[in-house]
Amino acid sequence: MTQKILVIDDDPDVLELLEYNLKKAGYQVVTAPSGLNAMWGLEEDARPDVILLDLMMPTLDGYELCRYLKSSDDFKDVPVIIVSAKGSREDIEKGLALGANRYLPKSSFTIESLLKEVRDVL
Repeated sequence: MTQKILVIDDDPDVLELLEYNLKKAGYQVVTAPSGLNAMWGLEEDARPDVILLDLMMPTLDGYELCRYLKSSDDFKDVPVIIVSAKGSREDIEKGLALGANRYLPKSSFTIESLLKEVRDVL
């Protein structure tokens, strides 16, 4: 069975890049352009195996969505990898404290490192 990855990012270029490379690596990919869209999709779709989550999004940011996911009985066990332009030590510590399994700053990640992190949390 193909593993499903939910990618949440408000930047269409990032969504396209991640979707393309994850599909190329053999994953099923579902995308959401905002935290609110992701929440609506989570209610309707089957549970993802991994969630890639941006932090800086309008209406519902990644921190709040991560907090929601990790407090939800349905999604608390789904690994979350934050992929964000916010890369300070404080941002990373906050994301991990909210329950994210990994944190990849956009300024320094490669597709190879992202795929390795996905494999590691599955």
